[in-house]
Amino acid sequence: MEKPIGAKPKKWEIVEDKNIADVFLVVFGKTKHALLNNLLEAFAAIITEIKEIKNLKEKITFKVEAFDFSEQIFLFIEKLIYLKDTKHLIFKKGDFCFKKNSIEATLFGQKLTHLPIKVDIKALTRHKFDLKRKNDTYRLSLVFDI
Repeated sequence: MEKPIGAKPKKWEIVEDKNIADVFLVVFGKTKHALLNNLLEAFAAIITEIKEIKNLKEKITFKVEAFDFSEQIFLFIEKLIYLKDTKHLIFKKGDFCFKKNSIEATLFGQKLTHLPIKVDIKALTRHKFDLKRKNDTYRLSLVFDI
């Protein structure tokens, strides 16, 4: 089935899974930057109402280092979960600097304190974690424990 002319490309989707303790997510992006921003949006939308994240006054910068982009993303997501759990922060957008063995991220978001919580993401699993690039689009598949 072809997309209608002018249709926006899909950013992410939750794939139905029979296991109620997991969320199986697929994230898309034409560039590394778009992929990570779409990942931030999906992560936030699973946890809370994305439209409620309006106050982007919280800013944090960090770096993850790993041998390849796939592992860098894995560590990046683990850092998102850590920041959610320890600092009660959720992020809606980011700026990224990509190097061969690292990603430096500057994220913008807000405290979760006054936002409704739909689901609490507990951890990222290695199960079904996969990054592919096909037809100039990144496709990241992952599973969260909830």
